[in-house]
This record gives sequence, structure tokens and C-alpha cells, in this order.
Amino acid sequence: MRIFVTGGSGFIGKALVADLLGRGAEVRNLDLQPPHLPEQRPHWVQGSVLDLACVRAELVRFAPTHLIHLAAETSISPSPRGIEADYPINCGAVQVLAEAVADLPLERAVLVSTQYVCGPAGGLPQADDHWFPHTDYGQSKVVMEQAARAFLWPWSIVRPTYVWGPWHLKYFFDVCQTLAAGRYLHPAGAPVVRSYGFVASTAWTIAEAALNPVAVGRVIYATDEPEDSYAFVCRLSRALRGQDIRKVPRMLLRAVALVGDRWPRIPLNSFRYHAMTTSYPVPWQKSHALIGAPQVDLDVGAGVTAQWFHDRARRG
Repeated sequence: MRIFVTGGSGFIGKALVADLLGRGAEVRNLDLQPPHLPEQRPHWVQGSVLDLACVRAELVRFAPTHLIHLAAETSISPSPRGIEADYPINCGAVQVLAEAVADLPLERAVLVSTQYVCGPAGGLPQADDHWFPHTDYGQSKVVMEQAARAFLWPWSIVRPTYVWGPWHLKYFFDVCQTLAAGRYLHPAGAPVVRSYGFVASTAWTIAEAALNPVAVGRVIYATDEPEDSYAFVCRLSRALRGQDIRKVPRMLLRAVALVGDRWPRIPLNSFRYHAMTTSYPVPWQKSHALIGAPQVDLDVGAGVTAQWFHDRARRG
């Protein structure tokens, strides 16, 4: 197995490269940034997935059997200039990759998308090509999925859910800070059931989608079994500070969120409040039945994450 990965230096990418190397695969990671893990540096080459000449040269040089396209813009902020301008990789990289591999004997291309191609308000998608995107980011990934179907074959599409774990340096690190300081307040009321994927689970699913023949032409959800969001944050809180978290009335949190809409220093706004109080179903059972379920101990994952967070917090 010779697996060419785009975007392998990022949060999910580091776990994916480690998973693939552990399976005995040869890996080439094309990314603008080097990986933080020293042991993964020998597998990295610098380049943009939008640079056709660079991508083509590296593909010819490496001669991969499989391609995993993970590079992406991941911001969920509104897109004032339009998705093509604000998400050029999501909207345009597949066409570059398709041209670059046109005459190469590729066994499989795996495109990493997101659950946001089908938003929580619409319920469960009725088919793999039934899209009702959540946010402009979700819309940009719909464009990516449509391009994959049009320009690449054989393909598999993987849709991660909420991915968490060590080396997540954006929003999740802020969540850990809030939990560790005991400042997180959870909305009381009915359970909010959401899908979460520990980063090792997500990496395992992407690798299985690349290597398992039953995944050809299928959409796979990368997720551990869904659970009440309160159970999820309590697992993290116990690992980070040894305590469960408090619940408060939703009306109180809603009022804080409305203030946060006007004052960015407040770490809660209406978008985040809506996410905290809205269940988000995905058809995970089909994926687990097709390729299996990730065999990851989530309590161990929370412990590893807490250790990483405290180590990083001490280093500043």
C-alpha cells in the first residue's frame, strides 16, 4: 500500500498518518505545513493541493495505490465573499486531483467531507446524494462531494462528525480550557443526542474506507456511537478536573448567548447555544454495519486528551 494523503499535517491528518503507518503502508503527506510530530517529518512534502504541477509531480514520483484527500478549509463562520472565494480548497481541489491522477493506476480515492453536508434541521438524509447543508462550510463540502462523483472513480466519501482529541488547536482547545477551569455550564432539560468521533476513531474509519473494498462508491460516517452531549462533556470534565459539570436552565444560557452576540469576549453566542441544545442525527448504523465500528476506549481517549491539554497549558 502506497497512500498519498493531502492535508496530513493537521489535527485529523496526524492521527491518520500514524494509523496508516501502523498498518505497514508507505505514506506521502502533501501539506503546506510540516507535521508537529518529528517521526512523521520523513513522510511530508511541502505543497498546495491547488497547485496542479506540484501535485502531479509528487504523485508521479510516489506512484500511490490510494489517495486520501483530507486538506480543507474548516471555518464554520459565514462566507461573505461566497464559498468559492472563501473555501477554494473545498470547492476546487478535487478537480486538480482528478487531473493529476488521470492516467495513474489508482485503486481508490477517499474524499473526507463532513456531517455538515446534511444539517440537523432536516433529520436524516434519504440517500447518500441527498444534501441539505448546515453553514457555508457544509455547502462547500457539498460542492466537493459532487465533484468527487463527477471526476473521480473509484471513490469513497467519509463524513466525520464532531472530532475531538489531542492536537485540536482551535475550538476544542478552548472547550478544554473552559472545562478545566470549571466554567462550563450545560443546558438542563431534555437530552441532546449528538455524534462524536475521537480522533483515533475518525482516522481508523478513513483508513478502512480506503482499504476495505465494500466502501467503494459509498458514503461512510466517521463516528463513535452517538450519546447525550452531557455524558460526552462529563467524560472530558472528569479527565480534566475530576468532576462532572453543572447544569443550568436553558433560559439563562440563552440570555448569555444574546449578550455574546454583541460582545465577542463572552464565549457563548446564539450559534453555539443552538449547537448545545440541538440534537444532530446521522445514519451511523449503516456505516458501522458496513465496515465495522471503531474499537476505541473513550475514557482512555479522554485521559490522553487531558494529559495533552495539561502539558500544552503548562508550556503556554
